[in-house]
Amino acid sequence: MMIFNRPAFLLRAAVIGLALCLVQGAQGRAADLVIGQQPSTEHRILAEITRQVLTSKGIGNSLQPEAEAGQIRKDLLAGDVDIAWDSTWQAYTGYHGASARKTPDAITDDLRQLDRRNGLVWLNRSQVNSRHALAVNLDVAAEICLRSMEDLASLIRNGARLRLASDQACAQSADCLPALQRAYGFTLPKDQVEILPADETTESLRNRSADIAVITASDGRVAAYDLEILTDDRGVIADQFLLPVIRAQALATNPAIEAVMNRIVSVLDTEAMQDLQYRIDVIGQPVEAVARYFIASQSL
Repeated sequence: MMIFNRPAFLLRAAVIGLALCLVQGAQGRAADLVIGQQPSTEHRILAEITRQVLTSKGIGNSLQPEAEAGQIRKDLLAGDVDIAWDSTWQAYTGYHGASARKTPDAITDDLRQLDRRNGLVWLNRSQVNSRHALAVNLDVAAEICLRSMEDLASLIRNGARLRLASDQACAQSADCLPALQRAYGFTLPKDQVEILPADETTESLRNRSADIAVITASDGRVAAYDLEILTDDRGVIADQFLLPVIRAQALATNPAIEAVMNRIVSVLDTEAMQDLQYRIDVIGQPVEAVARYFIASQSL
């Protein structure tokens, strides 16, 4: 006669059940995509649109805490992030040390070739041009006749003391603020340049703590704050088109992601991004709500 030891049986069952739960949980997490997001309104809305659309397609995902582009790149290579948004010129020069000016499509093709060995896949690029630009308040522009980089260089060479707010990336990048000074022949003393987080440079124009600010061309506050972007007639600042990059392993696990992301990319341009950022930064709508609005309006 077999003796049934109920406590021992329950203990074994509990252990087996716990083990199965742990395995299933690990499998669930492995299937989920980790979405990287940079600390700017532009990248928050892109990450949230990506999250909501992937979720609606039954693709599990989670948002990574905000991190700078360089850290997200490291996380992608390490497998800690699966998908993120970046920009053509920044990736081309910052990650691969390239400097030759090429068309945005040629740069995108180069990125695909260069990062294939790194296990990363660059998807289609959007029409959102997030390049750096220098902006000024309209009334200031009219008062001191400041409409272009040529005007700015002339004013500074003639002794004008103008306060400039810049994010760290443009201030230190050889092809941004330093390149503008070389190309147009002017020098801004260090005590006239204030380094601010990228999201705060535009606000420095609104509160008049700066005369000129480095912003992005896709900033939704340009029209709302009555700002004017200085023309760069020499084309010093390169275009920065936004596009998603995904780990090849994550894409192989769920190939449907490519079509989903390319559909998002197809309805994004600079004007659309300006509108989305306007809703967040000026009107004060939550990122999640603005993402839902955009997804519904574009039938994503």
